[in-house]
Amino acid sequence: MGIISIQHDPSTRLLLTKWLRAVGSHEYRESILSFYKSLSENKILFWVVDITRLSCPNMLDQKWTTELLGPGICKTQLQKIAFVLPDDLFLELVTEKMVEEVLRLCEGQVEIGYFRDYEQAFNWLHVYLNTDHMSQETICFDEGEKQITP
Repeated sequence: MGIISIQHDPSTRLLLTKWLRAVGSHEYRESILSFYKSLSENKILFWVVDITRLSCPNMLDQKWTTELLGPGICKTQLQKIAFVLPDDLFLELVTEKMVEEVLRLCEGQVEIGYFRDYEQAFNWLHVYLNTDHMSQETICFDEGEKQITP
């Protein structure tokens, strides 16, 4: 089973990332690096992050994430991030704390929204998926699997 799904719509410059299951530290960091690579290479403006199946990252991974994404996001064209949240209050609080730190490092250049479903997230972004132009990757680092479908 894959770890993450990454969908990209070049016509709207939208990135949709989805955690497919709970992960360990190595898989978490590899996934974050894949997200950052997609953000940078595709000049993404809008990012939807589905963390409904993500387990809470440990403290070292949280620190690593904010240190990578804080300065990194400032170098992208990203304007808005919409998080689709789980029913896990602890993970929600950890996510908000990490996002606050990234925004502090990035001096607030990116707007953030937190939502319970995709409909709310896309309405807030004012951007919708165009499946005709979308590419999708499902990535599984532990098995070396990387599948790309246009």
